[in-house]
Amino acid sequence: MDRLAPYAEYLEDIDILYVRLREGPITRSGELDLYRNIDWDADGCLVAVEFVNAADGVRLDDLPERETVERVMRTAGIRLVPVLRPA
Repeated sequence: MDRLAPYAEYLEDIDILYVRLREGPITRSGELDLYRNIDWDADGCLVAVEFVNAADGVRLDDLPERETVERVMRTAGIRLVPVLRPA
């Protein structure tokens, strides 16, 4: 089922938290660090963030659009567990 953004979903079987901020095609993806992947659109706007090993916690401190990502996670009922990991 397709969802309209924004939304957050935790995929327990693979321990990934996916946060989608906006609709539209993803044109560029990259790793922010070992535990965070980010996707942008053609205009350079953040589209989505994927947190790997999310059960251990998620690092938001230097994330682009951190406040928006945090709000989407809270709205979805996903408990925030901040962690400090080396980049």
